[in-house]
Amino acid sequence: MNAMISTAALDRIRDLLLGVPESVSEGLQRIYVFQKLAYFLALLLHAHWVVLFHLADQPLLAYVNVGSAACYVLALALHTHGIFRIPIYLGTAEVLGHAALCVVQFGTGAGFELYVVVVVVIPWLHDSLRLWERVGLSGTCIATFLALLIFGGLSTPLQPMEESWVIAFQVMNGLGLTVVLVIILIVYNTAIQRAETALASSYEESEALLHNILPAPVAARLKGEPGTIADLHPEVTILFADIVNFTPLSARLPAGEVVTLLNAVFSEFDDLVDRFGLEKIKTVGDAYMVVAGLPTARADHAEVAADLALAMQAAIERHADDRGAPMMLRIGISSGMVVAGVIGKRKFAYDIWGDAVNTAARMESQGVPGRIQVSAATAELLRPTFELESRGAIEVKGKGTVETWFLGKRR
Repeated sequence: MNAMISTAALDRIRDLLLGVPESVSEGLQRIYVFQKLAYFLALLLHAHWVVLFHLADQPLLAYVNVGSAACYVLALALHTHGIFRIPIYLGTAEVLGHAALCVVQFGTGAGFELYVVVVVVIPWLHDSLRLWERVGLSGTCIATFLALLIFGGLSTPLQPMEESWVIAFQVMNGLGLTVVLVIILIVYNTAIQRAETALASSYEESEALLHNILPAPVAARLKGEPGTIADLHPEVTILFADIVNFTPLSARLPAGEVVTLLNAVFSEFDDLVDRFGLEKIKTVGDAYMVVAGLPTARADHAEVAADLALAMQAAIERHADDRGAPMMLRIGISSGMVVAGVIGKRKFAYDIWGDAVNTAARMESQGVPGRIQVSAATAELLRPTFELESRGAIEVKGKGTVETWFLGKRR
């Protein structure tokens, strides 16, 4: 039971010191925690100075530190409620006033003036302060520190302390300054690590997104070679696939179901493309476009495209429409020379152009549901390894009468 109470108390203290309200933006969370810790430590420091000054027979400074502790209670309350600038001014004024009073009372030997040096950097840690405020506060701190050194060296303390108390305060202030500096280093080292981790994560996400849009070699070139990216690929095979009767199906289904169905089918196609090592170019509506043989050339571009087409046909048969009928594809394939490149400044895209692309599109649009229609160029490449069924001569828009074949299984 006691252990549970202790754990709860520790969690409460941790939340009190390190907790960040939801209203604090991500960019201010680091400095928010740092300043809250700084005010809390300053409160503890002044509380223990009340006792030490009382023991050192310095009642005036003991009372002053009671006021200083109250000052940091107020700073903590303001800071916790999202008021950041006033606590910075309040804390800076307290440090300067406290250091000046200590130097006037018993000189510079005890090291109270050194806290002014730490306060010099505080204004630069919070974005809520304007530039002129940062320069003004830091300049005031530096000027006060120099003035205290000069004053302490030229004047006689009003109430010198015993040497033993001077040494005690030197040790205490040395430890106090060390703790403050260590906290600053820890907070900012943690912040740097978080920033580097976030940066690395963002970089990986950007890279993954870029590689989802562009082939990896093209993405690398785009980052290293600003300007137009265009390449001629003399031997590739292009595949177009279109879901048969998808337009009337999409009219019958709710919008969410249409997107879900299309995403399921195309995601399965994406996996097949990755498995066979081809390059997906794009989707347009319910049409799916793939190319084999770029950006890296391969001798079996026609064969691997044919393998993908057969696998896509098998995959689509596992999906049914809203009436329970198996879905079908109409696939067209053609081979030849294309130009590939990146176009656009916003929402840029990797695309291909050429007669082979147009022919592959015609093979699909003028094909037969459930069949894979290939052009003469592709049929010539596939004849040794695949069964082909002649469809005969058909009229193809923009090309006249051409011979086409239906793709069968591997021999």
